[in-house]
Amino acid sequence: MIERFISSWVKITQIARKRYAWLGYILVAASILYLIVLLIANREQFAQIPWEKYWGAGLISLLLYLFSQIPQLVIWMRMMRFHHHVGWKDFRIFFQSMLLRRIPGGVWHWVGRVSLYSGTTDIAPKTVLYANFWEWALIILVAVGIIFTGEPVKQLIGGVAAIIGSIAVWGLAIWIAYKWFPHNNSKTIRILESAGWAIIYSVAWLMGGLIIYVFSKATEGVTLSIWNAVWVWAVAGGISWILIIVPSGLGIREITLTTLLQPFMSIPQALVIAIAIRLVFLAADFLWGGLGWAFGNLMVKHFNREEPALTNDL
Repeated sequence: MIERFISSWVKITQIARKRYAWLGYILVAASILYLIVLLIANREQFAQIPWEKYWGAGLISLLLYLFSQIPQLVIWMRMMRFHHHVGWKDFRIFFQSMLLRRIPGGVWHWVGRVSLYSGTTDIAPKTVLYANFWEWALIILVAVGIIFTGEPVKQLIGGVAAIIGSIAVWGLAIWIAYKWFPHNNSKTIRILESAGWAIIYSVAWLMGGLIIYVFSKATEGVTLSIWNAVWVWAVAGGISWILIIVPSGLGIREITLTTLLQPFMSIPQALVIAIAIRLVFLAADFLWGGLGWAFGNLMVKHFNREEPALTNDL
């Protein structure tokens, strides 16, 4: 099914490559408008959040959100470096595609990337599509590896089985990352960097857990440990990544967060935190996506270098 999907998109993007390079920019413009609409539509929820208690947590979370994106940016550029000379164009496209995440149906994030690369670089659309799938699989597998280490899983299947499961899933993530590297690279380097990718993605999940932890610390009477917060985020965020084609407006992540936080706090408290995090993420996508895009565009214009010949393409 994945191969069929990729083949279909390759045909479409090859046709659109020269004549419709503007498609990516149209998607970005639509995503910005959609983000503005979402922010306006959620203004009542903004008003319901007791920001006198949470404004500090909100500001810290905006920074943590950026820190969660930087590891993903690093790995994305490392993936792309095998197929062209990476630089500020990749930086710009990464942050442009951040703005696409809130369009209903997460695949628009992928479509936008393909269109933006097709319009500004010589990378084959098939390569970008494969990179999207690789990134998606690695992020989910690292989340599952973290999930296996949580107390609820240990209680369910036993501590030994949980450790074995975590090692197995992390091993699978490393193997998938290893398969991305060109075969002429040193096997030792491929293994070491693949393990590094898994660790770097785990940092991104840690940042998400810290966001939950920061909001819990601002909530009266709540004692949620950092590790439990990371586990909760791995489950909630992992599910939302698996269901990437489902419109974000359905609130699957918020429902999951509220459910998973109930053992540590009351239902109203969990619901407020879930809604606050949703609103902070909306603002963060708009803020960091826009600033990253603007800064990347400035750097591209400043350095303005031609793309070199394509190498090691899929």
